[in-house]
Amino acid sequence: MAELTARRLELRAASDGSEGSEPGWQMMLLEEAIAGLKRGHGIGRWHQVRLVLPNPYALPNPVKTGLALLLMSPARAEIVSGNGSARRAVTPLSLLTDAVRGLGRKDHVIRGRADILGWLASEPVRSGAFAPASGPPMVLRTGLWFGAKVGGAFSHAAGVINAIFDRYGGLDIVSTDQVPGLRSAIKTRAIDIAQIDGWTCGDGLYLAAQPSLSAEIESLAPAGAPAFVYQRSGLGDISGLRFARARRRPFVLEYNGPEVWVAEKWGTGLGHSEDYQMIETELLRRADLVLAVSQPLVEDAVARGAEASRVLLSPNAAESARFHPAIDGGPARARLGLEGQKVAMLVSSFGPWHGVETALDALAEMKQRNPGLVALSKLVLVGRGSGYDAARAQAEQLGVSAHVIFTGPVPSESTPETLAAADVLLSPQVHNRDGTLFFGSPTKLFEYMAMGKPIIASDLAQIGDILDNEKTALLTGPGDVSALALALERALSDPAALAPLGAAARALLEAEHTWDARIVALDAALQRIGAGAAP
Repeated sequence: MAELTARRLELRAASDGSEGSEPGWQMMLLEEAIAGLKRGHGIGRWHQVRLVLPNPYALPNPVKTGLALLLMSPARAEIVSGNGSARRAVTPLSLLTDAVRGLGRKDHVIRGRADILGWLASEPVRSGAFAPASGPPMVLRTGLWFGAKVGGAFSHAAGVINAIFDRYGGLDIVSTDQVPGLRSAIKTRAIDIAQIDGWTCGDGLYLAAQPSLSAEIESLAPAGAPAFVYQRSGLGDISGLRFARARRRPFVLEYNGPEVWVAEKWGTGLGHSEDYQMIETELLRRADLVLAVSQPLVEDAVARGAEASRVLLSPNAAESARFHPAIDGGPARARLGLEGQKVAMLVSSFGPWHGVETALDALAEMKQRNPGLVALSKLVLVGRGSGYDAARAQAEQLGVSAHVIFTGPVPSESTPETLAAADVLLSPQVHNRDGTLFFGSPTKLFEYMAMGKPIIASDLAQIGDILDNEKTALLTGPGDVSALALALERALSDPAALAPLGAAARALLEAEHTWDARIVALDAALQRIGAGAAP
């Protein structure tokens, strides 16, 4: 856990790229603070604690969260909106009130679940003939998380939305959040999350929220039949499928991974998991097109009942005009104190699959073998997440903390300039710990390629399928510390010698892996199922 030096703590449920809004406040992620409490850190330490959320009343676990805030600061704890327009004090009385309100949460979940199951039972798996399109595509973003504006998910979202807008000459978007990096002409119709039911229902939120979420979408969406409805798969979320069926237009489901598996293996578990698993399976079966970001997910979707002809392999990509070799990395180097240093950079949310531990171990091994080179080098870790504090502790234990810079979260709009500060970019993903197939499609990998810089990456699943060792990257075995250390030493000793690999990766990106190319393939797939809407 970060050293507690300030007397006032600002917590955020998800990283938005900021490091605290006012002098004298220390910023931390809520999940990090709760993890510290479980280890006995931070109890009663703070004079004041505030949790910043878009909606102060939108707490999935209000009693648990409120109790954590009171443990950190018995004197003054509160929950405030990001713009400061609303706030609520957290007191023992407020916890009691939330607990009483929570007694009715089962009814919300039961009604939401019944609504979902009733609709699925009444609708055929496959819709009838499509109505003629009368409007542009509709993108729905209905995630019920809070405030994150950094990381691959947002870069991915901006890339997809911009490419759809460019391809079709427009789009409508209804969303629970604002996506940074969109074309200026794209206007978001904002869902008022205060109108969504179920915030006191814990893991049942995603069931309880469905009726009110669907009602919000209907009230905000323009009339007419969109070219198609595009939505990322989410826990218990059939709102996009319902909307598409109501408008008699195709439903395109983006499938990034099995949500229940992710919650159980990489999170803290999930209530109502059988319901969520069933709903996800029904979405895969009923979607008119499933865009699976990796081959293991293609196979998973088909195994769960999706028609193979309706499942399209659609890996992540990058915007080549936004990420490119001509970006000046000098300002970022100056800001991070990297002048005169050789820089290896890894962008990460510090998840268990990102390989941050492997990168730090490799740096330590490289230091033993070539201390002179390490003295002139820096490993820059960009981002933040659940494993952030453990990584800082690991760097200290290995004796390499002087050679590692932890930037914390970087806003999405600053990512290209930050990448431009690097000499070599790292993507050292590792196998899933439970032995299942790695199903990821790292957005950062494609953004690395677009930057035209040398890449060191794991020869793992899609990463190894896209990159060729010694042609477009240096590939090492997943988790192979010694191989990564040797590759890192080679790259930092003479980055210019690997420039042809970076240039080749950029050329490959431009030829095959842009977001524009992904949407062209989507349009062709819609045409094949008789649902195309040519731009």
